[in-house]
Amino acid sequence: MRLATPCRWTGRLAATAITALFITFLVGEGTPDVRELSDRELLAFGAVLLMVAGTLVGWLRDLAGGMLILAGYSAFAAIEKGWPPLPFAVFLAAGILLLLSGLLRRFRPPRAAEEAADPAPPTSP
Repeated sequence: MRLATPCRWTGRLAATAITALFITFLVGEGTPDVRELSDRELLAFGAVLLMVAGTLVGWLRDLAGGMLILAGYSAFAAIEKGWPPLPFAVFLAAGILLLLSGLLRRFRPPRAAEEAADPAPPTSP
């Protein structure tokens, strides 16, 4: 469980940073008119929104958030027919970290097994 905490926080912060960059870009450039987008652009925009939704879910449920981010990234990569642009690698890394954190927390040994594996040293009189 010790590894899960840094993975969770690094994933959360990385996903939040790239989401903030995406929102800043959206506000600066303005939201696109959906009627003017091609089908491919609309699908790519939906994949990015799935990654943003994964960021929000990742703050509450790291496993589900990581899965959403990775699903959005995979969809975006399939739409782009290859590796997405470099900033999207931050989404990929955050998704992997959140997924890893969720898996580590989900499959951790029970508390009693941890204590039995590392018993306290006997005290001397």
